[in-house]
Amino acid sequence: MNLLDQILENGSRGPRVVSENHDLSTINVRAALADEAEMGKMISARLWASLGREATEEEYQAEIDRLIEEQRPELVKRAQRRASLDGSNGRVNVMSASNVVPWHGLGVVVDQATSSKDAITLAGQDWEVLKVAMSFSWNGESRESEDTFALVRKDTGKQLGTVGKVYQPIQNRDGFDFLDSVLSEYGARYETAGSLYGGRKVWMLAHLPQQRFSVRNGDVVEPYVIFTNPHDGSGKAYCYPTTERVVCANTYRISQGERTKGIGIRHTGNVRTKIQDAQAALGIAVQGFEEFKEAAEQMARTPFEIRHYANDVLDAVLDVTEAQAKLGADVLAATLDVTEAGLELARKEFSKKIERRAGVLDDILGIYESERCEPKGTLWASWNAVTESADHRKPGRQSKDLELRASRRFESVLVGDADELKQAAYTQAVTVMRG
Repeated sequence: MNLLDQILENGSRGPRVVSENHDLSTINVRAALADEAEMGKMISARLWASLGREATEEEYQAEIDRLIEEQRPELVKRAQRRASLDGSNGRVNVMSASNVVPWHGLGVVVDQATSSKDAITLAGQDWEVLKVAMSFSWNGESRESEDTFALVRKDTGKQLGTVGKVYQPIQNRDGFDFLDSVLSEYGARYETAGSLYGGRKVWMLAHLPQQRFSVRNGDVVEPYVIFTNPHDGSGKAYCYPTTERVVCANTYRISQGERTKGIGIRHTGNVRTKIQDAQAALGIAVQGFEEFKEAAEQMARTPFEIRHYANDVLDAVLDVTEAQAKLGADVLAATLDVTEAGLELARKEFSKKIERRAGVLDDILGIYESERCEPKGTLWASWNAVTESADHRKPGRQSKDLELRASRRFESVLVGDADELKQAAYTQAVTVMRG
């Protein structure tokens, strides 16, 4: 019985299942190739050798198709490792609403965001983690450890991690309950949820449609809250609000300073009490959407020059400042007290850093000139150019597939990539607005 039949049998009026694919061998290799720099280089070297640099886009794409088929078994394995999908119970444990289709093309896709009751089933998260005492052999006798425990997935019996006696697992249902108790008043619906690495990492993403707002130029900003929970003993469960600017699907976490990493819940002591404390903190954090709305509207009214803004942001996060880049690699290397061999190495390193800075700046300026960044000449357009670059900039050719870009964007938010650049961009914008 597939998931749709199960839901209908249980009398749920939840979402309609658009697609359901649990065959890991059918993973979208081409999407993985477009999103993986190492794999891209592997293919590109052969492409240029066979086509030359004057190849048309059609010839380039046709050659990629041929090479993918030629190397499919290896590429499938690498794509599976890159996705790290949890298929340990015979299905791919991922649920996505149709506007957040995952790049790998696996799991369950539904036509709309859903309730936690349906999401936990659709995402295959209706399992528990047990804390089981480990044992050791001594003189042929099995003895139970008093201080070391295995975290075991109950439905598969798979060990997910090893922890001490004070560790307490936070179950998947606890995570959904945690979000429901805070977000129900905002009409929250779950757009995606699932687990990776055999269940070692679990996440859920809730959409808050009532918090949606538009900026002066018509940009629509959608609010979300993400909950991530490790079942391998590696750290805290985290929860944080984030936004998506629909016109280009870039994102920004609604948190500042030390809260950038989110609201943390330790797996020790009275976990239930800690969850209650975190619920209160999350309620306060969600109010940050209103603060961000006010900031966005002010940015759209504030005139500012993109190049000046972008350089200030990059000065805060890159190894080479604008002033240093203007001096050049030779001058910067000459300031170091090194041997002749060290001097040449320093020149190369500075050259790479200067080139990288120029590439990032060019990417930001190119995005700024697109129709996605309006109104031109404002801090809002400049800020969005930087944040979109942070979310989407990849080595090599950019994907024109909007669903693939949206999927990449979601992964960036989930794992926290590009946070430093986006946080610096917002900090600089606030500094400008405060005069």
